[in-house]
Amino acid sequence: MRIQHGARSLYLISYNFANNIWTIEDSLVYFVKDRSAAIWKVIFTGFGGAANGNYEFTKEFLGTVGVTENTINPLVSLYPNPASESVNLVIAKQSLKNDAEYRIINVLGDVVKSGMINISSELNTVTFDINDLQKGMYLLSVNQAGVNATRTFIVQ
Repeated sequence: MRIQHGARSLYLISYNFANNIWTIEDSLVYFVKDRSAAIWKVIFTGFGGAANGNYEFTKEFLGTVGVTENTINPLVSLYPNPASESVNLVIAKQSLKNDAEYRIINVLGDVVKSGMINISSELNTVTFDINDLQKGMYLLSVNQAGVNATRTFIVQ
């Protein structure tokens, strides 16, 4: 199965001719926005192969986005958690503005990192390098057009 993402192609399922088995790419998570603006987290878990061609997956409803909803939390997901090198933020665009301010805060309330992130499409993934953070619990706070959202993550 090939998924087209801009100019890149991602191959989710491939066939290993040496071992005569189908393989599924592990550690991949897909975030899908359907026609009704609902956002789903999809993880592929199995493939029936040539026998039936069925794909097996888990899905989790994460929320709905839209211009008329002012109370929505724009942070869809933060993964992996716990993390050691980087964390990925999946965020939905909440306004016509393409930027948002972020802050990473330690348990003492100190801002250890801050800056601006670009949010140019409806659903965005932003990777934060956390190699320089000490082990512990942190908050990632994002302000996008006056809408604040916060997620907790652990550095191990």
